[in-house]
Amino acid sequence: MTGWRIRDFHSDDLDGILRLWEEITSAKTEPVYGLSEVLASCQKDHAVVAMHGDEVVAAAVGRAAHAQGWIVFLATAQRWQGQGIGTALLAALENRMAPHGLAKLSALLPES
Repeated sequence: MTGWRIRDFHSDDLDGILRLWEEITSAKTEPVYGLSEVLASCQKDHAVVAMHGDEVVAAAVGRAAHAQGWIVFLATAQRWQGQGIGTALLAALENRMAPHGLAKLSALLPES
């Protein structure tokens, strides 16, 4: 599969973020941040999505805290994994956060 592109999050992407959240949690993975925190950061912090046509296939969400950027959510739909989308999303998120003086990105990841 090819043809995905990365762009800034739009409020109409919330359904896609919810689908990614449901896919992750149905696989028995418990994200570090809660859904309410992820959705709030989508709206007020920094978020990018990978699109295939009109479908959100992956997302990265970050926020500033303690003079650095924190990854709040990073997910790629299972059928799109292994194509470099996660790496591209992190690079795009870093590019959006860097002008705000955030030169370091950190992430808390679940054990799984």
